[in-house]
Amino acid sequence: YQDDREYHQQLHINVTDDEGNAIYKSESLITNLYGDVYVTLDKSKLKGGSYKVSAMHPEDWNYKEIFNSTSFRVLGHVDLSIVKTSDKLEYFDDDIVKWTITVYNAGNSTNATHVVVNDLLPSQFVFVNASSSDYDNITGVWNIGFMENGTNKTLVIYALAKSYVDRMNNFANIDC
Repeated sequence: YQDDREYHQQLHINVTDDEGNAIYKSESLITNLYGDVYVTLDKSKLKGGSYKVSAMHPEDWNYKEIFNSTSFRVLGHVDLSIVKTSDKLEYFDDDIVKWTITVYNAGNSTNATHVVVNDLLPSQFVFVNASSSDYDNITGVWNIGFMENGTNKTLVIYALAKSYVDRMNNFANIDC
């Protein structure tokens, strides 16, 4: 039920993060014909986490003082990157190859979960060893799991060249 008393009402809106820091604070917003107000938040202030919206209508000739609150959650932006390097440009029979794969999480204060790298060895190579037991040389899956924001993880894979290999494409992919 709405009537003409909903129009032109004063409201105070506050938005705080889960630590109580003010993201948005209004001294006075005025409702439209339907009793609505609209607030646009600065996305640069919204990081991954929970937020509380508090609204207060001060007492006036139509209403007593009214408080209401709700919350919302912002899912963080995970910013993963991967770099793969090799110790040589070409390989001869029985050369040991060293590939280094480094994953970076530069995710706006957002931790990454379920991080998985896929890097299956090319058929010209035989797996020798890896620096992490989380790498499965049969499937080519490196299961990193959790990565805290601002960190990196490195995997070194050693393999034996079965024949001469001149420049080739060998990619690693990341997902979370």
